[in-house]
Amino acid sequence: MSTVDLRVDYLRPGKGKIFTATASVLRTGKKLAVTRMELHNEEKRL
Repeated sequence: MSTVDLRVDYLRPGKGKIFTATASVLRTGKKLAVTRMELHNEEKRL
């Protein structure tokens, strides 16, 4: 699967030392998939 479109929304600089990335598939089709990824620090803040 290749990338058709990539959108990145930067909310603010990350604060902390340890970050966890969580990804989920929102929608899948025959040729495309829509996903979402969030990055949280050790205090569970975006």
